[in-house]
Order: sequence, then structure tokens, then C-alpha cells
Amino acid sequence: MPETISAREDAALGFDPFDGDYGDGETRIIDAIVEAPEPVRCHICAGPIKPGTKVRRIVETSADLEDIPEFGSDCVTKADLATYERSRSEYLICEPCCDAARKDNADESGEGDRLDRRYALGERRRRKGKSHERP
Repeated sequence: MPETISAREDAALGFDPFDGDYGDGETRIIDAIVEAPEPVRCHICAGPIKPGTKVRRIVETSADLEDIPEFGSDCVTKADLATYERSRSEYLICEPCCDAARKDNADESGEGDRLDRRYALGERRRRKGKSHERP
């Protein structure tokens, strides 16, 4: 039976691309499948992503969100927003990298290294300087 789009998206959201990283106590505020708004590079493979392409979008912040009023309230100041924006990181992950992670998770042999190969591809591309070009 073919996998539905929703099942594929759920599986793509099921892996943590930062698993094993210690981080700085970031809070994940967005983790969704969206359309890329502009030409960008994939966080994992450093490949080009065209506008309108489905991608996984992760947004994290190291800001203390407890101290920032809700964005819909009238008491959010420009300083609140500036604090949030300075501490915000955004990552877009292309569909082939999401598929590699999904297939690795489904690989019952435990030999899944598809995502590792995508990370290695990204490292090679970054070393060659291609990730700095506009897609």
C-alpha cells in the first residue's frame, strides 16, 4: 500500500537532526513541513532548495520565552522582538534528506546510513564553498 503524504510528513518529523548535540538549551518553537519561501540551501546536504519545494522547517530560540509576552498581546515591545530575533536559529531540510532519515528509521537491519551519507555530502559541498552560492 502506498504511503500517504501525511504519513511521509509525520515520518520526516520523527527524526531529530540534532540528536547527540548538546546545544545551549534552545527551545524548538516550530517544527513543520512547509513550502520553502525563497531559494535556500539544505541544512544537512547543503543542496539547493527551490521556492515552493516542500521542506522541514525547524526554528529554535535560546531566548527565555517566559519573559516575552505572547506575540498577539499589545504589550510586546520592539526590544522583546529584538531579543527573540537575535536568539533565533532556523534550519530548512530538503525532501531527499527527510526521505533518507525516514528510510533509516524504517530499516530493521540497523544498517541505515542514508542520512549519514547526506551529512557527508553536505560537508563536501561546504568544503568546496558551493553552499555560499545562491541556489
